[in-house]
Amino acid sequence: MASLSLRESKLRSYILTEELWKVILYITYPLAIYALFNHLYGFIDMVMVAHIGNTEVASVAIFSEIQSMITAFGAGIASGGAVIVARLIGASKIDEAKKNASTVFFLAVFISIGVIVLLVPLARPLLVLLRTPKDVIDTGLGYFIVQIFTTAFITINSVFIGLEKAKGNTQKILYLNIVMMIIKIGLTALFVYGLGKGIIWVSFATMIAQGILTLIAFAILFNKKNTFQIKLSEIRLKKEVVLPILKLSFPIFVGKFIFSFGKVIVNSIAATFGTQVVSGFSVAMKIGSGGAALANSFEESIPTIVSQNAGNNQVNRAMKAYPIALMFSGIIAVITIAYSFLFRDFIIGMLVNSESSKEYIQIVIDLFRWEIFSKLTSAIVAITLGMFYGFRLTKVTLLMNIARLFVFRIPALWLLSRYTDLGHHSIGVAMFVSNTSTAILAVIMAVVFFKRVKNNGYGNFLVS
Repeated sequence: MASLSLRESKLRSYILTEELWKVILYITYPLAIYALFNHLYGFIDMVMVAHIGNTEVASVAIFSEIQSMITAFGAGIASGGAVIVARLIGASKIDEAKKNASTVFFLAVFISIGVIVLLVPLARPLLVLLRTPKDVIDTGLGYFIVQIFTTAFITINSVFIGLEKAKGNTQKILYLNIVMMIIKIGLTALFVYGLGKGIIWVSFATMIAQGILTLIAFAILFNKKNTFQIKLSEIRLKKEVVLPILKLSFPIFVGKFIFSFGKVIVNSIAATFGTQVVSGFSVAMKIGSGGAALANSFEESIPTIVSQNAGNNQVNRAMKAYPIALMFSGIIAVITIAYSFLFRDFIIGMLVNSESSKEYIQIVIDLFRWEIFSKLTSAIVAITLGMFYGFRLTKVTLLMNIARLFVFRIPALWLLSRYTDLGHHSIGVAMFVSNTSTAILAVIMAVVFFKRVKNNGYGNFLVS
């Protein structure tokens, strides 16, 4: 019979009994530091890519969102599997949690192989289908193909990180990702500054770093000392194991896919105003994204806290985690908006090269004025999604993401770009409208959920 280690047992007890604000900060702070390092990794990447050229910045921006769209299924499996495993840990059903962990891992490997086999031969047609500008395809096709291979590693790593989060082992996640980011940044600097290589080598640096993390993940997951040691003999592709994982993961996958697809559409419409608008929009989004990463990191910790407490039939305690996390996240987001306005010009100076025109810099400033407020609205949406993930209400999160794209974002983009003279400003205005509307919807849905639970009781969330 499987059991948690002494440290993991103490951590479970801490999550279930300690004051919630302390639990939230304790579980979140390693994830927040990881998110900040991850931001720096992307920020430094953009600084280095800007050294190559503005078209390359646009290429990285476009391909990054397409890659996020591709990795959405793996991320959905990781998130859904982690919620189920965390809930079973909370209920002290460790053997069942171990079987689910093995199955989630197998699904991740299967998906990774499928993505490579399917998408590598179709890389150029896919980019054309998504209306990627020709100059961007010509510049970055090799970069994109390497990124497809990288998604295989990212999918497996997402499952590994998800399983560690389910146990509350967020410090391990932090240390491993710091190592990965040091490797990534070091290799990128070597390739771009030391060897004068192009953006395909930026992609190689990412693939090598993610590949090393995957090797470490395999070593940990197959280690006999690991509570959830993966054993091929224990993988059970039975309906009673696989279907709950897929049922919970599918709405998360679709939601993440829609979110990334929405950004791909934004980039496609931005490209109609010129490649420099795509590049400028990407730079505008980077301003303040460090603080935003900290604010959004609570989305990663809340599902674990909610799931373990709900699994232990402490539903009322699980619900109280939401407003506390929302408060912490909101404070960070407001501070982020303030410092972004104060240091805007300094940050822009780091993200554009010396050959950038005044017109290009003005585009960045114009889009920044609208985009910066998404740091608060996105945090509200992220924490709300995390809370619903923890309660396994992933269909609610799917509806929220559908509304974000098809009710708020696409109509606003289409109307403003087609029937106004706002030009590139329409991108910023449409993002502001859709993000603000989605945040309001998220709060309304959370309030409705709390009232229904209060009126109807906790029965649906208790574990027998």
